[in-house]
Amino acid sequence: QLERTLAQLNTFWFNHSERSDNGFYKHTADRTLITDTRTKCKGRCESAYDARHIGKHICCVPRHPDKDKAEQLTNLPRSLRSWIM
Repeated sequence: QLERTLAQLNTFWFNHSERSDNGFYKHTADRTLITDTRTKCKGRCESAYDARHIGKHICCVPRHPDKDKAEQLTNLPRSLRSWIM
């Protein structure tokens, strides 16, 4: 819910920019703060999701050594959502 609210705020501040000394446009301090906070929140949500799924797959590891492990465990760390970020 927090991430969605921050995304809505970011959309509200989308057209707010300032002209820098070089003539380029840069984001206002408010938009920069909201964007950074949203990115951190998204990273934490993705990390919590990854931790939940790793725990779930570890609990489901077969006891017999000939059986295959879950694909998510075999492909670590590339199978993590937070790895993509």
